[in-house]
Amino acid sequence: SEKKLEDEIKEKHKKLLLKFIESSLKEYRIDNLSSNERRLMHEVAEELGLIHKSEGNDKNRILVIRKKDNENDKINNCDYHN
Repeated sequence: SEKKLEDEIKEKHKKLLLKFIESSLKEYRIDNLSSNERRLMHEVAEELGLIHKSEGNDKNRILVIRKKDNENDKINNCDYHN
């Protein structure tokens, strides 16, 4: 089912983002995502308390995920585009 597939995709991306959280990297950029995958990544990033936004246009869209440095970064979380 579509729901099961979405859950599998989210689980895969959650593992990647958990590795990112544990790493010393400040930013994680992902390209070549379908609009659906990007939407799911936004959902996972939100669940994990990360800053997330999409940049670029159409086929060149990149998902940028960052760790929160401090409370002021929460403002950036309103920048939700798909």
